[in-house]
Amino acid sequence: MNTKEKGDQLENAIERLEKTILGKYIGAERPEISIERNKIFVVDDVEYRPDLVITLYPNTDYESVIIFECKNWKDLKVKR
Repeated sequence: MNTKEKGDQLENAIERLEKTILGKYIGAERPEISIERNKIFVVDDVEYRPDLVITLYPNTDYESVIIFECKNWKDLKVKR
């Protein structure tokens, strides 16, 4: 399995996990949930593309955004 496939599997697992947690936590009054992958944000002319962006109650006064950046730290080569 290559690095992209591992990353995709991790993103899928996080998405399923969050759907499960949010469904149980919120219960019957489940809000509208938006889940986007690789959504592009531009801040001060710098482009950011997190792996998952989960928005609860989109376009309301109660909108909440959760951003996930998935990393395979085991395979990441970092000089210490």
